[in-house]
Amino acid sequence: MAIVTRAGKGSELTHNELDENFNWLNANKAANVKPAFVANAAVTTCWASTHTKIIFNAIVHDSNNNFDATTNYRFTPTVAGYYQFNLSVLMDIPATNRLVAQIYKNGSVEVANYAVGTAAGGSSSVSGVIFMNGITDYVEGYVYQDTVGSVNTSSVASLTRFSGGMIS
Repeated sequence: MAIVTRAGKGSELTHNELDENFNWLNANKAANVKPAFVANAAVTTCWASTHTKIIFNAIVHDSNNNFDATTNYRFTPTVAGYYQFNLSVLMDIPATNRLVAQIYKNGSVEVANYAVGTAAGGSSSVSGVIFMNGITDYVEGYVYQDTVGSVNTSSVASLTRFSGGMIS
């Protein structure tokens, strides 16, 4: 058992003083956390001309346990601030068809980027700085493609990836 003493005073701290110190440390630890995450996708089927939420069910990193990889596949930070988000999507779309990577905030497109497929398929990436309120705001990764029928995201999980982190 360790005895905690006051610096320079040599006397032991009371239980109340210890509780106050632990409460202060816990409060300041939460205030200093900069949430960040990296998630890889499962194969997600996207139908033609449909905005499809990507199933990010494999967490690579989640510093503050703010990414839901089981139900909603979204990031809901608990610390307010500006966040950098990145989304990359790889799909086997035919040449001349569009593939659009989209980051949604609270159910609406916030940033998007499109690419045109090639004979080898298509990939699209998008990044953006988005303010999150730390209470109810959330972001999700979506994809849109304009082929006929359905197309799947890559079966290599790390090739369809969603990441983000607080920058200020």
